[in-house]
Amino acid sequence: MEVDAMKEMFSRSEKLLDIKHVNYIGDDLTTYYGLAIRRHPESACKMKDAIWATFYHKCSTGKDPQHSKCPEGADSWCKWRVAEARKRIGFI
Repeated sequence: MEVDAMKEMFSRSEKLLDIKHVNYIGDDLTTYYGLAIRRHPESACKMKDAIWATFYHKCSTGKDPQHSKCPEGADSWCKWRVAEARKRIGFI
């Protein structure tokens, strides 16, 4: 999305709906959703799971970690899951 269009859309929602946007994660999600689709061409179910894992991962915070759908193990793309596998959760 173009920056000017995004700023216009966000400012319009503030004026009309009294909603203030604080985070924008759109471009990352497009990239990661594409990766999820290309990595799982054999299974729509795995594709869907990978997309939801990405969504929850990107919405995660330190106070509210949401990594339950991220792949487990030391070779995961999720740093939280890697730390969990190495028993180093407190050091993230």
